[in-house]
Amino acid sequence: MWAALLVAQARIVRHEELLFSVAQHVHHKTTAGSALAAAFAHKTAYWGQISMGTPPQQFTVIFDTGSGNLILPSSDCDSNACQKHKRYSPKDSTTSKQIQDAGGNPSAGVEMSDGHATITFGTGEVEGNFYEDSFCLGDSCSTVRFVGATKETDSPFMQTEFDGILGLGFADLSMGPKFNIVEDLKQSGVLPANQFSLYLTDSSESEITFGGYKQEYLLSDVVWAPVYKQSYWQVDVDDITFDNAKTGLCSGGCQVAVDTGTSLLAGPTDVIEALDSKLDVKSDCSNMHQLPLLGFIVGGKVLNLRPADYVDQGEDGCSTSFMTLDVPPPKGPLFIFGDPFLRRFVTIYDMDGPKVGFAVAKHNDVTSDDVRTIIAEEAMGKAPEPSKEDVPQPSADSGNDSLESSSFSAQDAEHALADALGGDDAENKASDLKTETGFLQAHVKKRGLVSIKLHRLGKPLHALVRKA
Repeated sequence: MWAALLVAQARIVRHEELLFSVAQHVHHKTTAGSALAAAFAHKTAYWGQISMGTPPQQFTVIFDTGSGNLILPSSDCDSNACQKHKRYSPKDSTTSKQIQDAGGNPSAGVEMSDGHATITFGTGEVEGNFYEDSFCLGDSCSTVRFVGATKETDSPFMQTEFDGILGLGFADLSMGPKFNIVEDLKQSGVLPANQFSLYLTDSSESEITFGGYKQEYLLSDVVWAPVYKQSYWQVDVDDITFDNAKTGLCSGGCQVAVDTGTSLLAGPTDVIEALDSKLDVKSDCSNMHQLPLLGFIVGGKVLNLRPADYVDQGEDGCSTSFMTLDVPPPKGPLFIFGDPFLRRFVTIYDMDGPKVGFAVAKHNDVTSDDVRTIIAEEAMGKAPEPSKEDVPQPSADSGNDSLESSSFSAQDAEHALADALGGDDAENKASDLKTETGFLQAHVKKRGLVSIKLHRLGKPLHALVRKA
């Protein structure tokens, strides 16, 4: 069954299908078995805890910016995959209400009828009923609508250690009013800023933060890029670079979705195959030290990945951590920034812009001297093919002075607005001011940042499946 994942397929990919789409074609120069293992090398899910209902029922979910619905197994589900996980019990919640009409969003790409939905993922399917209940992230709560699964396929849900999926994409991906968590958070006004941010590590220190971002996780200032289309968190990429020089692989520009539910770097088949060919990563790892910085021009800056970020090194050798994924129009074609990119950069999702921010993440393998190498200026001219020269090392006097700072907390914004208003009661005026963006909603008690610790899959998913 899993060997079929190695075969290129002409299927379309929509919405939740991005989450468990492993590969349409895997770019590896090894045996079929080792190729399958390598395909799962980055299939490492990060999940955290939420609560639903009154009294609260605790669940673990993957926070997925590439989908738009909250899905939890329900007590009515007797599938093996459901029984393996914590199940939502509407009977045990005094605030639970079953919904018959989701509101019918045709663009959601979900089959709906009579309060029931069928949602297709890359390698599986979920059926469920619609519910409304009290939902909490930490101590920030609101009423949301979600899907209580009545059936889940074994693949992939028997292999997941988390209970459900919390979609953080835009309303275009949700099945109806109040089903979109991002919009509900924005309208509730309980957060200090209409933002959430993601900090990923290879250890147990990963975190998703609602209401802003933590400066202590950032090694650089933030590079902002406007969201091109409010569906996925989708931004423009001017081109792909080698050592900061354009390759022309994105001639005319590309679109990229910053997707916390995708575990690899993905893109259209023709571009990924051309990129893989240009890099020419040797399966014996003999040219690892000659590979270039792989960059993406976003927001006027080059966001670079080191060879160690985009190459998988294992017992069977080296291979790129790319997969082909063809998202059809009007959503695509798209590149996908998955886990390898998200571990190198803290990503900030601003609901008001909307826009996405990128900053170098603080890790043990990077210092402040490296910032200008990781977030760089575009080099003039076209990139040569990778040579035998070593990748340029950062100079001792490198810094991050060239970046435009956007580190501005909600409290900073309120004080600045108060100063602009003037007068002895300026602080009160600023606190009571009602804005269309919802950034300083009136008469709503603001909470502090809500940070949720993210747990990482204890071992690569390929260890849980049978090799070809």
